[in-house]
Amino acid sequence: MKINIIVPVYNAEKYLKQNIECVLNQDYKNINLILVDDGSDDNSFYICKKYAQMDDRIILVHQDNSGVSVARNKGLEYVDGEYFTFLDVDDFIDNEYVANVANTIEKENPDIVLTSVIKEYKNNHLVNDLFEQKIVKINGKKLLRRLIGPIKNEINHPIKLEDLNPVWGKFYKTSKFRQIRFEKNLNRSEDLLFNLNAFFLAENCVYNGNSYYHYNRINETSNVSNYDPNLFEKFKFVNTKIVEFIYHKKLNTEFQEALNNRIIANLITLAINYCGNNSKDATIKFKKILNSDYYKKAFKNFDFGYLNFKYRTFFKLCEYNKIGLLKVIVKSAIKGKRYIKR
Repeated sequence: MKINIIVPVYNAEKYLKQNIECVLNQDYKNINLILVDDGSDDNSFYICKKYAQMDDRIILVHQDNSGVSVARNKGLEYVDGEYFTFLDVDDFIDNEYVANVANTIEKENPDIVLTSVIKEYKNNHLVNDLFEQKIVKINGKKLLRRLIGPIKNEINHPIKLEDLNPVWGKFYKTSKFRQIRFEKNLNRSEDLLFNLNAFFLAENCVYNGNSYYHYNRINETSNVSNYDPNLFEKFKFVNTKIVEFIYHKKLNTEFQEALNNRIIANLITLAINYCGNNSKDATIKFKKILNSDYYKKAFKNFDFGYLNFKYRTFFKLCEYNKIGLLKVIVKSAIKGKRYIKR
């Protein structure tokens, strides 16, 4: 059984040695490493070329700079094994990672295998398990609902909203999913939209909590300096895509509830973005967002009953547009380094 690992590469010379070698050194040897150089203007392509000359399991593709979605789509064209997965160029995997997943595949023949994640920070790391049990068999439709958003008691953990979004940390059966493509010209949530289609098609999925993907967050910018004035519009665009998906696939009201809860949970990241700095324009915009018909409708359909005191208080402050208190909460969290995890 051959497993394909697709890595988009752009100006990543300082990460490539660790990234490529963590794949080539896998205990499981029947792999293809598909490196897609997205028009790098540093030494990335030449580093990839050097490794490709040393190991014939590497497929090296070059394209003009077109973005990560196009690079991944290009990589999918070269997939020829039974399963494929994605690896970001600044991340890495343990030597036994693919072997553990391959063992699960051989036992269960799943459409998708999901693995756990270790978030690597500068001075520590955070283990992020998707489920409490180490091995979980789950139907694709249940994954799809959870991807769209939380319901009932799940809403008490809104910071886990995006846990299922990434395409890395997942292995997809080629025969079932190779025709799915990433949407071009998106710089946020392209993974989520890919997984909407994949989870909808999936029947039997397996979570292997004994395999860990190492997600590099060491070089991310702070919440303050990473201010995005258009973040609300980006969230709204993606949520509109989900609305269309629910409608066209004729999904039931549970999925609609999940989406509404997603819209509410988005407020955590929006508050960090708009309240975590001293910009007057950002404060004014967030006030308008909270006062919009979009959020008035969302709060009208939202059940606060499942939330603990902390999150109930936060979302109530949002509902009643208490910008001053929200800014105090967000800035205190940032100053005290008690970051609200995205």
